[in-house]
Amino acid sequence: MSMKLALLLALQVCVSLPVDAHFSLGKLPKPDPELEKKQIELLTELLQRLEPGFKLLEDTLELYLTPVTESHLGQEARKLMENLTKLGEDLLAETGVRDYILVMAIQSMFLLEKVDQVALVVYGDYIRPWAGPYIEQSIGKIRTVLDTVMPVPEQYHPNPSPSASLGN
Repeated sequence: MSMKLALLLALQVCVSLPVDAHFSLGKLPKPDPELEKKQIELLTELLQRLEPGFKLLEDTLELYLTPVTESHLGQEARKLMENLTKLGEDLLAETGVRDYILVMAIQSMFLLEKVDQVALVVYGDYIRPWAGPYIEQSIGKIRTVLDTVMPVPEQYHPNPSPSASLGN
């Protein structure tokens, strides 16, 4: 019992004391809005570059798998997968695991948002001042390679904004 009490006391002390005046556990600082905007722009550009590749993969798989799925064996495999999927959904619904998984997923999203926020603040306050130019150069070099290997489709934006980097 005393071990549990000591652990509880230690946890309360850890939670009540801020790690740093900048990062108290109660309230997280807001990252720089410019930095958030640049992060969103880079992520959007990356997803736009990946989209045509996934479309090509989907078309290729469909081309090769259509004859297999239309065969007698493919139809049997499809029925088996549908039955297994239905059985799994029924099992999840009956046991309440689905609700638990949903709650955990929602909590994980909030946690990841907080982690992202803290990472941007740490980057903006501590890493960006001395590593910003190097990171900007690296992003520029990576973007040059990606322009030849996986160009951004014209439907999005032909020339990505040069200011969309996490450097300066």
